[in-house]
Amino acid sequence: MRDVMTVAKYVIDYCTRINKPISNLQLQKILYYIQLNFYRNYHNACFTEEQFEAWEYGPVVPSIYYRFNSYGATKICNIYSDVYNVFSNEEESLCKNIISVCISLDVWDLVQRSHKEGSPWKQVYVGRRVPIPEKLIKAYAYSAH
Repeated sequence: MRDVMTVAKYVIDYCTRINKPISNLQLQKILYYIQLNFYRNYHNACFTEEQFEAWEYGPVVPSIYYRFNSYGATKICNIYSDVYNVFSNEEESLCKNIISVCISLDVWDLVQRSHKEGSPWKQVYVGRRVPIPEKLIKAYAYSAH
């Protein structure tokens, strides 16, 4: 198991190195889809020490949001030297595929996808920030949608 900051740094570093830097909003959605796909493919969370919360624009890991919120909507162009060997080869391939799909979509399309009927966000969001129980993310990952 890895911590969410390491995963976030990995994503930022990878996107910067392939010359497709991402915003904090994109980072939040990528982290969400990595978590979903780890459940779907490996039956385990990618990270567990932090809980997603349902915010207006979808699932957010608050500590990661606040760490990078100074960037606003601009791209985060950071290189990190401590994000190698974070994943197995198979996990890294999965993460790169998720990142590739997410960065090919408009950020507002990513938001809409995270708001899909039946999604964990949709099940709990009530107009204010609330925790998304991990069991909802896990159940959604295993459901056909």
